[in-house]
Amino acid sequence: MACEITKIRKIETLYLVGSATRKTEISTVLSTLHPLINIAPIEWLRFSAGKIPSELTQMFSETESQFIRAMCSAIFEWQGLLDSATKVYRIHGNKDLIIPAPDKVDLMIDGGHLISMTHAKQCVEFIRTTIPLN
Repeated sequence: MACEITKIRKIETLYLVGSATRKTEISTVLSTLHPLINIAPIEWLRFSAGKIPSELTQMFSETESQFIRAMCSAIFEWQGLLDSATKVYRIHGNKDLIIPAPDKVDLMIDGGHLISMTHAKQCVEFIRTTIPLN
């Protein structure tokens, strides 16, 4: 969503935390499986995920199935940030299984997909130190 808002509003600087700028950055497993999203047993997967003690699985287990299906479809129809004049800073977890670390990362954190939650202080400190002064 941040990339889409950036394209519309022509924002100068964008900070992406554990996020993608194009659909090819999404996990190859998810990319391969996404055509099956409309027949996948999402309710069962959510219930099963709720039994695994991690933030990502708990968040998944509490998310509405309709939203999961819609987002899994939409991400692979997305055109991405494309060619933009926006300066993009990337903060990423080196253990992210949803969006593996891209080639260029400005801050690599020892964490998974939800680093904005698990490593909030590190993310905020990086943003504070790189905000362009006008």
